[in-house]
Amino acid sequence: MNIEVLKLLITLINLCIVPFLNGGITDLVDSQKKRKLKILLESRELTEGLGDNFKANFIDPSIKEILFYLQTGISTNAKSIPRFIELKDKLGRNFTWKKIKVIQSHVNLKASGPLLQLNKAQKYTHTVTLSLLIAVIVISILELLAIYFLMDNLKPKEYLTLYLYVIIPLLAVMLLTSQTDSISKVKFMIRVLEEQDQNNINSENLGILPVENNN
Repeated sequence: MNIEVLKLLITLINLCIVPFLNGGITDLVDSQKKRKLKILLESRELTEGLGDNFKANFIDPSIKEILFYLQTGISTNAKSIPRFIELKDKLGRNFTWKKIKVIQSHVNLKASGPLLQLNKAQKYTHTVTLSLLIAVIVISILELLAIYFLMDNLKPKEYLTLYLYVIIPLLAVMLLTSQTDSISKVKFMIRVLEEQDQNNINSENLGILPVENNN
């Protein structure tokens, strides 16, 4: 197969098929959630004879969870929703639900304590991954330069082999980096929260009321 044709096929897959699959899965989940919400809303009238406890402890929390998911994209327990809302309110600025969804696994759902948390293993993994990414990028650049200067003397099969030696490790490390991308965002959000806490302390010491963040 011609190398240019192979490159074109790979590009078409990335541009068309992958986004289609991602969007299709998201639409399917949203559709299922909306159908479930409709059923729950209709069931409120049917559960009148089951007592207020059943509605308060099962129907109403389920409705809250689905509404929260449809609005934010975050699937969580009804009791955890106030914690997410508190985090968004404290972050303020331009922190949207889309950004908070990325780091939802790092939200501390306990009633007290910091809103965001990172353990030592996560911090270490993040540091190692970034170091690997930098090393692979440098090596890949050197290999691409070597391919460029040797291109005229390479057969198509040799060119493709060397090209794969460059791309596959780079894609692997980039994939690993994308998995730890949430840690970078969490670190930044933690700094924002710490700065705001410090500003509030300074304002209280000066007798100044803290200014509310614009959401």
